[in-house]
Amino acid sequence: MKKNMNIHYDVYLSLLFIILSLFLYTRTSSMITGAGLFPKILLSSLFVLSIITLYLGIKKSFIITKEQQKEILSFNKIRLSLISLVIVIIYAVLVKYLGFYTSTIIFIFIFMKFCNINKILNILLLAVGIDLFIYFLFEVQLKIFMPKGILF
Repeated sequence: MKKNMNIHYDVYLSLLFIILSLFLYTRTSSMITGAGLFPKILLSSLFVLSIITLYLGIKKSFIITKEQQKEILSFNKIRLSLISLVIVIIYAVLVKYLGFYTSTIIFIFIFMKFCNINKILNILLLAVGIDLFIYFLFEVQLKIFMPKGILF
């Protein structure tokens, strides 16, 4: 009789961080000499800790109890997080094409609606307020310019 194997969520997360740390570590080679040292140290630490977490996750997968069954990673548990991640990725792409300020207003509006905040006036005031704050702080005071797009 085949036992149904449940994989602990630590295994998935550690594999994700191992892949991420390896990918980013290879990207540090294109940095200026000396500038990549600190990221390499951090990414090496992330890699080692992810290997340890992978080992512990595999160990937990073999000794899972009925109470721990609730901790098993399922799509329903991470659905909202994945939708949030997709919204953030779309926002990052839109910054390149629409500019920082326009895409930030769109992002805040969509994310607030996603979080069931439905008062349009409050959402718009918040979005415009955040944009104005960032504009005056970065562009006026610090002279750091945000990405410009088609509209602004």
